[in-house]
Amino acid sequence: MLSRVLKQQVPTSAGAIVMATGILLLGAMQKVVFQHKELAIISTTLVLLLLFIVYIAFVRDMILGVMWERHFCDPISSFGVGTWIAATSVSILVIMNFALFLRPIALILFLLNCILTISYIAIIVRNYILLFKSNGSRLRKKVHGILLLASVAIQSIIAAGQSVFGKPFVAVFGTWLWWTGCLLYGLGFVLILNRYIRSEDRNLAQNWKNTNCIIHGAMSISGLVGATMDVVSPAILVMVWIWVMIAFCIVEGIEIARSMQRIKRYGWKEGMWIYDTSQWARNFTFGMLLAFSMHLPKQGILTHFVNTKSFVLSIGPYIVVILFVVEVLIALTGRTTASKIPESVNM
Repeated sequence: MLSRVLKQQVPTSAGAIVMATGILLLGAMQKVVFQHKELAIISTTLVLLLLFIVYIAFVRDMILGVMWERHFCDPISSFGVGTWIAATSVSILVIMNFALFLRPIALILFLLNCILTISYIAIIVRNYILLFKSNGSRLRKKVHGILLLASVAIQSIIAAGQSVFGKPFVAVFGTWLWWTGCLLYGLGFVLILNRYIRSEDRNLAQNWKNTNCIIHGAMSISGLVGATMDVVSPAILVMVWIWVMIAFCIVEGIEIARSMQRIKRYGWKEGMWIYDTSQWARNFTFGMLLAFSMHLPKQGILTHFVNTKSFVLSIGPYIVVILFVVEVLIALTGRTTASKIPESVNM
């Protein structure tokens, strides 16, 4: 898997690998990692190594003069730059949770992340201008869950800032950044919904994208940040959680139907055992749902939702770990998709 990152053209959304690994450690395996100091150091080293490899790959593209063409030019795939920000934020959280002696590195990463975020905001603004132009209908037919990485990136900055600077950061930036992330989610979600409602192509095997799982994942991270930073009321968080659960059931239900179509059409190996970087988004979103549920306040939750939350917490860690192991196996043994950018993924 690592050799693929170093030798091949790296997709813009490659940061999703770091995101998935980090949220696995911070969520499903947090207690285990906390209890073993050596494991905490090894886990932190692994996350930082993955982040370093991703950075090196993009620096290579910059040196080769293909950075703009490969990662910034396309108004859809360039939303994937949000994974660079979220991956860096997750790495900061891993450091601050498991290897506090590396705090100086976390500070450097946070400063780098701020620079990335400013650049990313400029990219987002340009992309939405192009999407809403009168001749942008062709682009609007191609949108998918990758748009919601803008929301994920903004929310991750709040979490990273709080872990490094504490409550003062949240007091100054927390609330308005949180609502900005939600606004970006709403904007992206409307465009995605419009695309699929208007689409005449009902072939899920080709038309439904891996990144659509971010429809629930982006609001999971919004809910997690809201719950842990106290930037919104418990009542709002409960509504966010209910929306996440509804979106999760719908999106993953579609994903199951899509998988059945692919198996029927291509067989198990060609239909399911195909590797693409965007698949890590599902690991991240499942892990984020678990983490959000772990921190969801008890106030205002109706009894049947309490039971749903308990169910998620009871089976969630096992599902997240199993999905991660399966994805690693696919990455090591599966055939790589020929597509170069996430929106053309068929898996």
